[in-house]
Amino acid sequence: KDSPETDLRLWAAIAGVTFLFALGPSVHVLGRPLFPGPWRLLMHVPVFSSMRGLFRWDQWFGLAIAACAVLSLAACARHFRPSLVGRSVIALLTLLLAIDIWPQPIAASALPGPSPFQDILVSLDRDSIVAVYPFERKTSERAWVEQLFHGRRVLNGFQSFPTPIHLWLDGVSQTRPPAETLAIYRELGAAAIEVDLTALPPGRRREALDACAALQASGDVRRVDRKGRILLLSPPRSPLLVDPLALRHLHFDGDLALVPGPQGRLVFRLRSAALPVLIRTGSASTASVLRIPLVGAGGLTIRLDGVPPRGAHVFDAARGVEIGVVGEKP
Repeated sequence: KDSPETDLRLWAAIAGVTFLFALGPSVHVLGRPLFPGPWRLLMHVPVFSSMRGLFRWDQWFGLAIAACAVLSLAACARHFRPSLVGRSVIALLTLLLAIDIWPQPIAASALPGPSPFQDILVSLDRDSIVAVYPFERKTSERAWVEQLFHGRRVLNGFQSFPTPIHLWLDGVSQTRPPAETLAIYRELGAAAIEVDLTALPPGRRREALDACAALQASGDVRRVDRKGRILLLSPPRSPLLVDPLALRHLHFDGDLALVPGPQGRLVFRLRSAALPVLIRTGSASTASVLRIPLVGAGGLTIRLDGVPPRGAHVFDAARGVEIGVVGEKP
């Protein structure tokens, strides 16, 4: 009796089931949905509902098909080896397998080419940052590919596991006017901002055009228009970043303290939003948590869990470094 890993029927069943699930919640033919797919049976089942991409079923389907091919080839070798026909079939299958696994890359879909602003982007400093607007999956994925041509860093390319700043930026760009998003891009160090007008609905497109015109009128931003896109070039700003592990000499007014920054600039937090601390009053110590917002205008207002007594000292719980004092003014 065949063991499970060499059972052709098992691998064929796995290939059939995973093929059906890979069709997705709706079966499409020539781009049109025809009827619900089998995957709908599992879409809301725990564990299965957390799958971020249906292409994972394609991987299992490919593995099962490969196993079926190997087991079939082995069976042919066992049963037809003595005959000329059997040897011919095995030789042909071996040749087809060699052609199939030949290390020649074949694109599954056409990739976009370089940006229409390729000549300008390659002339920027190698450490320059490029941003794209709108911040959507399509434009972000395209920006990642265009990055391979111009070689500059992309601020908001598509990411499977975005950082907190990128999650915040994604939400802001969807809900706030384009002018605010473009200003935030500049605060994050973008030297070039590409605005894709064709990816915007008419109302949003009008707002984006007004925002680009306002930036151009400021005098320090250059504008280039090509193929339905606008490239804004401006002197890069260094992002203002606050590392919670570097906090020192803070003065708490009750449970609040300000990490100061330049007026009119945004300040961003690095690392976690929560820093375990110790509140020391005389010989007594109390555990608490320092809450640090992700972004603030002109500085970051941080907050302790609970109001410590006046004169208490706040220490980083992990490293024993003093962060600040409660109730004392500079």
